[in-house]
Amino acid sequence: MAAFHLTAALPAAALALARWRPELQPEPPATAPDPRAVAHEAGHALVAWHCTSVTRVLRVDVTRSSDGQPGGHVLLNRLAWRAPDALWCELAVTLAGMAGELVVFGRVRSLNSADDLAQGLSLARSLAEIGTPPPWSDVPASTLAFGDMFADPIDGAVIGVMRAGYAMARHVIMERSLPFCRLMAALSLGSALGEGELAAALGPRPFSQVIVAVLAATGRYVPARFVLEPQTNRVSYAK
Repeated sequence: MAAFHLTAALPAAALALARWRPELQPEPPATAPDPRAVAHEAGHALVAWHCTSVTRVLRVDVTRSSDGQPGGHVLLNRLAWRAPDALWCELAVTLAGMAGELVVFGRVRSLNSADDLAQGLSLARSLAEIGTPPPWSDVPASTLAFGDMFADPIDGAVIGVMRAGYAMARHVIMERSLPFCRLMAALSLGSALGEGELAAALGPRPFSQVIVAVLAATGRYVPARFVLEPQTNRVSYAK
């Protein structure tokens, strides 16, 4: 499926919900969820929701510090092993906050992105050293200039790994754009969502997280992949 901009794909009503307008809400603007933080944390949560190496997505919240700076957090449980396919999926989940901001606003300004970049760089270096390609295919490539985001020069192979991880994160968001908007709307109204509220916004996970957890607990290998559609499993990106 060809990549497209989120705003061109959504009905006007969904887009209106996605683009948070604090002035229309009962909360005063000083405490209202920051729209970029909403898009950022929604990106993390959505991509994690579709990843088999994430056993549970427990909570997502958007906060402000005492000095008014926006932030947020996604609480999740991952499979314990560090196989290359799980590292690739962790990289995509890590860069999904940036992908959420870029898809909605066309640029990244969230303060959380600095932490994500540092973690993503560490994962990308490990994956570049291992040399294992990503466990997905047919994902539109990214040309995001990660090299310009760091003060020190970054090896080209590492930049390529970061672009591949970001491309997967962006692709999940584009393929699941309506649930992404529902999640942003729910976060904008509530600031914090638990596991049940995430399921209400995103729908059931497209694979059995119970089976994944049981297999992992008994020492069985569970391939790390992204599953976007249940039953047909049309978009799994597993080679």
